[in-house]
Amino acid sequence: KPIIDASYIGEHVVMKLAQYHIDTIWIANTYNQKEAERRFSGFKVPSAIAYGIKHTNQQIHGKYRFFGWAPGERLPFEQIFYDEINKKTITEKDLETTPGKPSKYPSYFKAFLTSLRSTPSAQNIQPWRFVFTKKEVHLFDINFNHYSHFDMGIALASLHLLAEIRGGSCKFKVKNPPPPPSPLKGTYIMTAVYNQ
Repeated sequence: KPIIDASYIGEHVVMKLAQYHIDTIWIANTYNQKEAERRFSGFKVPSAIAYGIKHTNQQIHGKYRFFGWAPGERLPFEQIFYDEINKKTITEKDLETTPGKPSKYPSYFKAFLTSLRSTPSAQNIQPWRFVFTKKEVHLFDINFNHYSHFDMGIALASLHLLAEIRGGSCKFKVKNPPPPPSPLKGTYIMTAVYNQ
């Protein structure tokens, strides 16, 4: 879908701006869409990315809550991540290493999942679900609507950028037939295949 492609590229732009300490925010439903489409004749403008130097304003936080978005509120790991190999949801406790009891997951995995969970989504709905196999991550969408398509592109960009941070890479493919849904449910979107 073009929206998934556009938001994938948009999230790369957002992350590049963040490298230069320029703040960004995805905007949808809170701007004059008709005016944007008038200015960009022939284009439908369902979302935009605002950027600039941060100006702290306590009133903005209240406005975010009015629109249903609360910064920092994240779903628990077990609602987002599923381990297909062990046939179980992944909890934060699964990732803890204690003396005499190491985690069965790689040491980087907690930071990787925490970063994925922090991926932005429209109104902080967090519609993405990630199903992990040995070298693949299947992405599912539990909402499958116009705005969740943006969220899927952003999630794919996060998967790609996190692979690069670890010195690896990933390729995306749509599996046909699609992988079976996990207990987390959702509509299959795409699979990230990792080389590392």
